[in-house]
Amino acid sequence: MLPESEQMDGEWRYWKARMLEQTGEQRYARTVYRQLAEERSYYGFLAADRVGQPYSMQHESVKATPEELQTLLARPGIQMAHELFMLGDTPAARRQWNWITRRLSQRDLAVAAVLAQQWGWHDRAILTVAKSDHLDDLELRFPVLYRDLVEANAAQNGIDPDWVYGVLRQESAFVTDARSQAGALGLMQLMPQTGRLTGRRINMRVNNSAILKPETNVKLGTSYLRTVLDMNSGHQVLATAAYNAGPNRVREWLPAKPLDADVWVDTVPYNETRNYVKNVMAYTAVYAYRLETEIRRLADRMPSVLPGGTSVTDPEETR
Repeated sequence: MLPESEQMDGEWRYWKARMLEQTGEQRYARTVYRQLAEERSYYGFLAADRVGQPYSMQHESVKATPEELQTLLARPGIQMAHELFMLGDTPAARRQWNWITRRLSQRDLAVAAVLAQQWGWHDRAILTVAKSDHLDDLELRFPVLYRDLVEANAAQNGIDPDWVYGVLRQESAFVTDARSQAGALGLMQLMPQTGRLTGRRINMRVNNSAILKPETNVKLGTSYLRTVLDMNSGHQVLATAAYNAGPNRVREWLPAKPLDADVWVDTVPYNETRNYVKNVMAYTAVYAYRLETEIRRLADRMPSVLPGGTSVTDPEETR
């Protein structure tokens, strides 16, 4: 038997309920699902789908008083970060912010996130509130930025804007100049080669500097999402995995016989990609809520994974 702390883990409880279903203990399984469905998480959403419950978003704003905000803003280190940010020296501002916030209390971290949001520094708000014990402010954690840009490009490519936001939020947390160790660039973390090849397909010449611009990055990123979606016969889970790990690897991971998508996700051999897919699918559900659109259930986004090849020729194997 696992320790009690591990038994409370959402993944463990979800698969326990799935096992109970398979062994005919439907009533017990539904009890576990209903309890798990109260949580805002990948497994919480899956559990809600199993019993037909609405998703539990549990949004609760951080309520920072004017006095709390002023007290924090009076700190010299916070003032310096603010001044650097307003001057446009974002790298220096980030270093200062990260240094001064590293020893803040849980409450002060939440207040600092509100302060960053008020300045329009949304990536620091996201990352700072994530270090606090207040994780229910969905406006701080999942801001709806670049909405016109995202929705226009999603519509042009025939894909869901909430899914685009889910990918974008996971990839960069809205750090516009994000650069990964592997060399991926911008909001949707495109590899330069992928950006150039995608640009060529849509008659758009790009270089690394252009890829970092939000307008170009989202245009290229949504186009590439459409490409990997087509490669995987419209299956969002497989397309999400392909966006992270590359289409060739996903092709290698296809099962020998039809497999439930939730099972497939938890058998992806790469930890990074497995967790990436779970996060993106959960974030997609949250963004449907934030966009105030009809929430498309994960069960509808996650049909069975079928054996076989892809539906179009793969023009490129890396992102």
